Amino acid sequence: MRIWSMKLRSMIRNALAAKPFRLFSDFRNRTLAGHFRGGNGDLLERLGTAYGGRYVPRDMKLNANSFIISAGVGEDMSFDLLLQVRYGCEIVLVDPTPRAITHFSEIQQFYSEERQTFSGAIQNDYLHQIQAIRPDLAKFFYEPKALWNASDLTIPFYKPRNPAHVSHTLVAGMYAEESSKVRTVSLKQIMETQGQGRPLDLLKMDIEGAELVVLDHMLAQEIFPRYLLVEFDLMDQPQDANNNTGRLIQALRVFYDLVKQDKKNLTFVLKQTP
Repeated sequence: MRIWSMKLRSMIRNALAAKPFRLFSDFRNRTLAGHFRGGNGDLLERLGTAYGGRYVPRDMKLNANSFIISAGVGEDMSFDLLLQVRYGCEIVLVDPTPRAITHFSEIQQFYSEERQTFSGAIQNDYLHQIQAIRPDLAKFFYEPKALWNASDLTIPFYKPRNPAHVSHTLVAGMYAEESSKVRTVSLKQIMETQGQGRPLDLLKMDIEGAELVVLDHMLAQEIFPRYLLVEFDLMDQPQDANNNTGRLIQALRVFYDLVKQDKKNLTFVLKQTP
């Protein structure tokens, strides 16, 4: 683990000591004034379905050499597919959920014209979003492990209470007590193996509560993706009674502009190189 610089430690410590960020009271569904809105209209756009899409800045500084990690695939790859088509970038998908692995296989078959429909809980606007595009599937790498703060651990992966739902979690007490075992992988490991030492240009996470552990580790490792898209699933949940989510968002805002909140989905853009 890299040793944090004294300056970085001080900045994080001051942010955590400040008034905790309250997601819904401080920043309800609005865009950061003066940064991503202007006379020419909204400079953010939504890529993907109503369920799986995310808000990002228009004309992001991404290209075919950009390196993306998207953790939490589920049964909606609309954001990842549209992002790849728009910028030609390489995307590592991270999700050990069995139905997510199946869905990625079905996506491959869909674009090779071997199938026209999908199994699982598919959103009504999914086909409309993805059927007219032609992503370069050779630029996708699927990592069937759970994103965590360390690699090569074997830990419980708790199943949803409703078997019709796809999402599992690493957080005990969030879903059902029944679990399977999964292997873990860290951001640093993915960056070293798949990224081959390249900086991380965009990190998207929808990992059902594990985002707090991963983001804390990200800061400790001094990993600062240019664009950061996170669903904060523990916000207002009993597992986050101390508002650790709010404090972590406060720490992130030392380095990032918070440019959009869509319910629990937050979009950050790096404002400085630490």
